[in-house]
Amino acid sequence: MGSRPRWTGDKTLTKGLISDWRGAAPLSQVEFEEAIRAVGVERYHDKHQFHKLLHSGALNKDQVAAWALNRYCYQEAVPRKDAAFISRVHDRDLRREWINRILDHDGYGDELGGIERWLVLTDALGFQEIMLFHEWAPWQQQSLPSKPM
Repeated sequence: MGSRPRWTGDKTLTKGLISDWRGAAPLSQVEFEEAIRAVGVERYHDKHQFHKLLHSGALNKDQVAAWALNRYCYQEAVPRKDAAFISRVHDRDLRREWINRILDHDGYGDELGGIERWLVLTDALGFQEIMLFHEWAPWQQQSLPSKPM
């Protein structure tokens, strides 16, 4: 992230976090977990202004469509990111635990995964082309539509 503060609206996201840990003694496992959980309480996605607008119904269809397309692109990449992570983990138990994240997104056997739930939403918003991208050409460098069809 670098050392410059990141901003969202009027709040600094990382100011102090980067410099606070430099030169400090390592945290214990309990202290580390408490610190990570505190960040989640303070900054989890449900605290973001866009999330609040989305769930309050204040966004128009184009704004929801842009969000859905962005989230689909993110969700579609998660199983590949998780597989790359697993390939670097030496702990067998951690790999076994982490593999469930891939199955949640991609599905297992005949069971559909979470990516298909995003396809239902993007399809309803007019992005039918994504289904073709997902099923037939995930290995190619293609661009997705920027607007609903």
